[in-house]
Order: sequence, then structure tokens, then C-alpha cells
Amino acid sequence: MYTSTANPGSLSISDGVRTSLEEMTEQFCCLEGLVKDLDKHGDDTLQVAVDIATELLLWNGNASWNDVKELSNNGPLSLMDRLDDIAQALGPRLTLGKQIQAHSPVISCSLESNSLGTFILNNWTYQPFHTEEDMISIQGMDLANLGFKGTERISVLGAAYTNLTGLINYNQKGADKFIVADVITATVFGPDGQISVPTTFRRRLSNIQASNSTHPRIPVCAFWDSYLRGRVAGGWSTKGCKTIWEDGQSSMEASNGDYITCHCNHTTNYAILMRIVPYEKPIGISGRASVGISDRILDILTMVGCIVSILALLTALAFFIFFKHSTLDTERILIHCNLMGTLLVAMVVFMISTYFSGGTIPCKIFAGLLHYLYLAVFCWMLVESVHLYRLIVTVYGSERQMAKLYCAIGWGLPILIVGVSAGIKWTHYGLPGKGCWLSTQNGFIWAFVGPACVIMLVNAVVLAMVIRTTVAASKGTSRDTLAKVKAGLRSSLVLLPMLGITWGVGLIGHVSPVFEYTFVILNSFQGFWLVIVCCLLNGEVRQAFHLTIKKMGKFSGTVDAISTTGNEASKQREKESKGNTCLTDVD
Repeated sequence: MYTSTANPGSLSISDGVRTSLEEMTEQFCCLEGLVKDLDKHGDDTLQVAVDIATELLLWNGNASWNDVKELSNNGPLSLMDRLDDIAQALGPRLTLGKQIQAHSPVISCSLESNSLGTFILNNWTYQPFHTEEDMISIQGMDLANLGFKGTERISVLGAAYTNLTGLINYNQKGADKFIVADVITATVFGPDGQISVPTTFRRRLSNIQASNSTHPRIPVCAFWDSYLRGRVAGGWSTKGCKTIWEDGQSSMEASNGDYITCHCNHTTNYAILMRIVPYEKPIGISGRASVGISDRILDILTMVGCIVSILALLTALAFFIFFKHSTLDTERILIHCNLMGTLLVAMVVFMISTYFSGGTIPCKIFAGLLHYLYLAVFCWMLVESVHLYRLIVTVYGSERQMAKLYCAIGWGLPILIVGVSAGIKWTHYGLPGKGCWLSTQNGFIWAFVGPACVIMLVNAVVLAMVIRTTVAASKGTSRDTLAKVKAGLRSSLVLLPMLGITWGVGLIGHVSPVFEYTFVILNSFQGFWLVIVCCLLNGEVRQAFHLTIKKMGKFSGTVDAISTTGNEASKQREKESKGNTCLTDVD
């Protein structure tokens, strides 16, 4: 929605510019209002929207888009979002199989609504420049992977904007310069809103206006990322896009063709960027090289963190199994082993899932597994709190009975949550372009965040009760029980906030590079932190380790003593044997 953040009258601008800004704002409001006024214009709504957007793009008043940006975070690219909103509202009103088009000197678009089954059989293609050389397409099989029924309605909007280059490609200097071709968009709308699917578009390079630069130009497939790290307004990004030349080569140096094909694993706003070498960083809307985080660095951090965590968790599990007959609380060993084992499997599954593309069946399966496993981590934290409460507040049930209850909470509760979530919207697992995780569309991510928050809240309440009871009843509680409770409290009071902070930061990771770095470090090294808290910083565990080592030392000393005594006796018998032999010989 176009929202002004300042009053035009409060800026030091001329009356003419102020009046022009007010007129532009009025046009924006008219464009937004079309969503609520579909009955008035019917199928002509799309053409009306294109006419208004064209007037704004070609605005020749005293105000400019730079003036608009001073009053709002929206730029000319926000017009594409408004057209998407109108298409999403208009699509379900069209007769199945119908296609409507709208054209202007700078915008060309087409909206088609049909059943998913029809799109799967025929694919979807659009030629925005009315030539067979330039086209955008979506494969039917990629739509089939969405998991919707064949009878479900799908709407697809294709559009091309021929003058956005001059509005968003600011005068850039130096080695990072870009020349942007016409912007092409493809937007898919399903029963529950916008969907991201792999998209391919093809352009003839000779149809793209050449730059005046004398430097070598390398075409690059890119899309407009509204949440580009480190940029408020967004910027061009090549993530998830592959550049392919007409003869199948993957680089311009190896190709002599005039055609370039871009294949991206998501639907958004695309363009071919003419990169002037050398290239170092993505370009933000300010025209400066983006200072955002390198995706490669994040990937390396994630892999290193997961490997370190997996090794640490394996070591800790071996430790607990080895000391299962020590002085440690056997129920706590059960809880820790399940907690660490769950996180270990989750990290292994996560690393495997990175090899699958969003929208595929394996990716959806891995997304469901990760949903279950990470919920299980929170549930075993809940079991930890329940165990502490049982130790200090009341004792009921045998150890075997409690083990069954703990396993029911730790393993059974996540099955219930994931089962309900998958039964309602299983198609929202592992969407194309979103990775093997839960979709943020229509709030489906809350199938994980919601239960996790509730579990954390219950944990906090239980731990507060344990702390209060521990302080009030410390005199009447046995020293052994009190030591176990304090040890458990220390680990729980560290782990619970850590889990909460980790996933909380993940929800706002796109806001700032700092949050993204924090999430990657906390999440990928989560197993390592867990081992540190539950083992190295746990006095009870350290004491059990020292006692076991001491016992092993005593056992070793006893074995040495027995061995020494046996050797001395053997030597004595040998001497006696030699003496007897000599006497016999004398005789």
C-alpha cells in the first residue's frame, strides 16, 4: 500500500512540486482503489490499472520519482505490486480458460485463469514484446509439484515494463555499473494467494538497447529482491537464477549465440543485467555496491556450524551412554540423550535437504521432517522442565512409567502438531524458491512458531514454579535431590532462552545483516552450544566424569598390584625350581 511518511507541505519544495506530488498520490490511491471497485470495470479493470500505472511511470509534472521517495519507501517498482494485487483479485472472477490483456506504450501484460490440470498439460507462456524471440514460460510439471488438486483454479499474470530502466537504474560509476534491460514479471496465484514456482524467460540480446560504455558487457540474469540484505529499498540479485546461452553454454565466452535464457527457481521481477566487469557486489537502489552479506559466507558458516554441532553431539551421546551406570540421574540421561539425538538427526536432515529444490516431493518430505524434529527439540526441553518439577515438587510413578510419559511428550506431541498441520495445508511445505521448510504464506509458519512459543511459555512457568519451590523448600529437601535440581535448572535456564532467541532472530533475519549472521551462528552451532551447557558447564556431569576416571585409576592400580604380586611369586617359584635342580644334579 502506498503510504506517505511525511507531509508534502513540511518539505522545502515549491508549490508546483507540492501540487504535482499531491496529484501523483491521488493517482496511487486510484490504483489501489481498483481492487475494491472490480464490479464497476469488470474485465476492463486490468486495462484501467495499466493506464494509471503508465501515467505515473511517464509522469511529466514538476514532481519526480526522487521526490516521491522522500515521502515514501515506495519507488516505481511498487506499481508492479499494485498490478499484482489487482490481478490476484481479478483472477478468480474470470471464466476458466479466459485470458485478458492490457497494453500501453510502456506496459504490456496478460492475465490468464484456468484449472491447474490445464496448465500442467499445456504449460504457460507469454510473449510480452509480441515476438517469438522473447518470451517467459512456466512448465506444467513445476505447477504440478505444488500439490494442489487438478481442478483448483490457478491464475498467472505476465507483464513487461519497458521504461523502468531509467527510473531504477541510477547513474552508477566505477566497476560495479549495471545497465538494466526491460523488466519482465511472472506472478502465479493459487487458492491461498501468491505462489513461487520456477520460471524461464528468453531474450534476444540484439533487442536490448546497447550501452554507451566502451567496457566489455556481460549479460546476467537477475531479479529484484525487495529484501536484499543491507538495503532498505531492495536491489538486483542473482540468487537462484541461472544464465544459459542459446547453444547450451553456461558462459558468454563459450557461446556465439545472440539469445540468452534465464532460469530462476522462483517467480518475481526479472531483468537481464548488463554487467560491466569486474563485478564484485550486488547493486542496491542507491547505485552503490551493496554491503549485504555474501550468500557464500552464510552457506559456509551454516555447513561448518552443522558439522561442528554434529561432531559435538555424537561425542556427547557417546559420553552419556558410557556413563549411564554412573551417579548421574538416569532419567536426565534419557532426556539429554533424546534432546541431543533429536537435534543431531535434525541437523543431518537439514544438510541433506539443501540438495533438493523447493517444490519437489523430496523437499516437501524433508520440510515435514524438519518441522517434526525441531518441534521435538522444544518438546524435550519441556520434558526437562517436567522432570525438574517432579523432582522438587512431587514424586509419582516409577522410573519406567515416567520414561513412557516423557517419550509420549517428546515424540508424540510433535507428531500430533505436524499431523494436523500437514492434514490442513501439506502443500505449504517446501514451496518452490522457499527451501525445504514451512511457507510464510498465509501464516503457515505459525504451525511451528506457535507451538514453539506455547512450549516456551509453559517451560518458563514450570521453571518459575521449580525455582520458587526450590528456594522455599531447600531445607527439607535432600542434598542429592537438591543438587540434581540445581544442575537441571542451570542448563534449562540457559537452553530455553537460547532456543527462543535463535528462532526469534530467524523471523526477523531479513531486516538486517546482523540478525542474519546471528541466526546462522546460533542455529547452525546449536548442537555445540547444547553440549557446552549440558556437559562441560554441568557440575554434576563433570563430577561423574572425575569419579569414573578415579575409579578407573584405582582399578588400574589394583590390576598392576595383582600383576606385580603374580610376577614376584612366579620368580620365586622359578628360583626354587632352579635350586632343586642343582641339588638333584649333585646327588
